[in-house]
Amino acid sequence: MIWLVLGVMFIGAVSCVLWSVRGHRELDQLEARETDIYRDQLEEVDRDLHQGLIGEAEAAQARIEIKRRLLRAAASDAPAVQTDTEGTLTETKPMVPETKLMAPMGFTILIVFIMLGVSSLYFTLGRPDMTDFRRVGQAEDVAQKRENREAAGSPMPSNEELISRLQDRLARHPEEVKGWVYLGRLQGQIGQHYEAAKAFAVAARLAPEEGDVQVMYAESLMILSGGTISPAIKLVLDRGVQAAPGHPGIEYYLGLAAYQSGDKEAALARWQALLRSAPAEAGWVEQVRRRADNLLRELGRTTNEIEAMSGAAGMAPPLDPEQVDDVSRLSQTEQMNMIRGMVAQLADRLEREPEDMEGWLRLGRAYLVLGEKDKAVKAYERALPLVPEELRGALEKQVDILRGSP
Repeated sequence: MIWLVLGVMFIGAVSCVLWSVRGHRELDQLEARETDIYRDQLEEVDRDLHQGLIGEAEAAQARIEIKRRLLRAAASDAPAVQTDTEGTLTETKPMVPETKLMAPMGFTILIVFIMLGVSSLYFTLGRPDMTDFRRVGQAEDVAQKRENREAAGSPMPSNEELISRLQDRLARHPEEVKGWVYLGRLQGQIGQHYEAAKAFAVAARLAPEEGDVQVMYAESLMILSGGTISPAIKLVLDRGVQAAPGHPGIEYYLGLAAYQSGDKEAALARWQALLRSAPAEAGWVEQVRRRADNLLRELGRTTNEIEAMSGAAGMAPPLDPEQVDDVSRLSQTEQMNMIRGMVAQLADRLEREPEDMEGWLRLGRAYLVLGEKDKAVKAYERALPLVPEELRGALEKQVDILRGSP
């Protein structure tokens, strides 16, 4: 008997919901198609500008008019994603007419009473203590499910199925940052780059202090722009560096933005400062080092200047083969103590020989590796008067960056 009552209540609740939303489906579909047209037009404007078919003034005027139409079309029941005045992707809150809200209000109240009745029966007969799955759409849970399915021999769902599930999950829990990040990654993997950028835009807005999220958002926009760091992408990076100063990905792309804009000295300063503060085991170090070395040669620097500016001469005087073999036998703690001793010896020697420019540069790099930024700044300041005039500006920029970092 109890199951008959529950079944009747459930059917009544579902019927009310379907009745209240049925009338809005066709309108929502029409509005979605209209906003998609305007988004495509915005992309066409960007492509025409990039190919030199139109000028910046014509492109700006066209964007303003298209965005006005997009804003009008987006004033609907469903959340829409639009571009703001800087060209970044943002999600707008739906502008719902009051009449649409009032129509299903009576049915909503009815559903509430029905569900309260079902809940009271459930707490009497059911299992309210059972654990629910709170984070189905998050990356770690999906990875665990993948391992479990593979171990059991069950097929994994396709990326399209995972995307559909994530979208359903995020519709109910739009505050989950990791869910939006994972959605963006999945959409990027199957070539839905525009949709991926929208997902990363939501994640970046929800977690403005997380540098990794800002970098992923910027990278998704760069895919759409063909690798060019546009003013909109530069704005994302500028916001990111304010929230997460010193983040390696943000610093690298800010250097790339400077390079693309023609300010090669600023790009070099950022990349070299990034290398000096990089952990030795970081996987991105080699890529940044190649970019910095290529830029040095592009600027026509000599081999000695490259070594002096990049600290390629090392933290301390080179070791002979026997010393290298001895060091390899030491533990990590013993090696670090040995390095600190060598750095101290170098600092003592430079106090006696203060005109050694390369020595001060090596000492600054050594302090950065050891995590002693203030001492590194002082060492570079001692090197500044000794550096050739044509290189002094780049070193001054590096020192300024170090002073401003935490």
